[in-house]
Amino acid sequence: MLESGCVSVRNESNIMMKNVVDVVFGGLTYWIFGFSISFGTDKGSTPYFGVGEYMVDSDNELMGPVFAAFMFQLSFATTATTIVSGTMAERQGLDTLH
Repeated sequence: MLESGCVSVRNESNIMMKNVVDVVFGGLTYWIFGFSISFGTDKGSTPYFGVGEYMVDSDNELMGPVFAAFMFQLSFATTATTIVSGTMAERQGLDTLH
């Protein structure tokens, strides 16, 4: 919402749609790959790179903390995508109508 206030009126719908797409695709990508790279514990994991637990799902008693950690980290991952793409707002000619 802050980003849409910093662009011209004709670009507001473009910015809002871009942010929705960033959150959807960023969220899916983090769910499939990101959480496992950050917190995977399978064989081959190091303190800097995790392996395993792709498409995070928990069936045991740790389901609450795992999903809470996932949602917390997901918010940072999706926010990072919108910040990075927001730096290009009105610099790439998002508007096609003048």
